[in-house]
Amino acid sequence: EMHWRKFEQLSAEFFHREGYEVKLGPGSNDDGVDVRVWKRDSGPADKPLCLVQCKRQKAKVDRVIVKGLFADVEHEGAEYGIIVTTSELSPAARSTVSARGYPIREIERDGLTKWLSTLRTPGTGIVRV
Repeated sequence: EMHWRKFEQLSAEFFHREGYEVKLGPGSNDDGVDVRVWKRDSGPADKPLCLVQCKRQKAKVDRVIVKGLFADVEHEGAEYGIIVTTSELSPAARSTVSARGYPIREIERDGLTKWLSTLRTPGTGIVRV
């Protein structure tokens, strides 16, 4: 039930709290890149460590999303991409990642549960609602 923009912000917050430099995209007209993540001591000219695409949806994430994220990773020179989803990758999307060796990772429902647990750790500022 979380708004899609809050979902993107939650993803950015997770990486920020893990010690990375983070830039949250504008939310629309972002060409599919919702969050850019850099290593902590990166300079402004450094390429991002990873690009994050957030998908708050019930339907499985299709291969078109995987291919688009891979193209963005290549274009920006990032090491890898992450799809953060409340669903999961479709079998076709998983097959594409595997067959083509795409540097794409997935954080799905179980991973999100772990993220939320980490963010709710006392002293981190996230309050359970």
